[in-house]
Amino acid sequence: MGAKVKPVQLTLIKDKKIVRKVIEQIRKPISAKVIKRNEKVVDYIKPFEQ
Repeated sequence: MGAKVKPVQLTLIKDKKIVRKVIEQIRKPISAKVIKRNEKVVDYIKPFEQ
């Protein structure tokens, strides 16, 4: 009796697409709006740091 093997190619292709999207988002430059927002958050957090 032989074991039945299921193909996994669809999963591999799907994972590659996800990885490509993540890499694309990482490579995008950070906008000035996001940088300003992050600076405000840092200003809020500073008083609580010890």
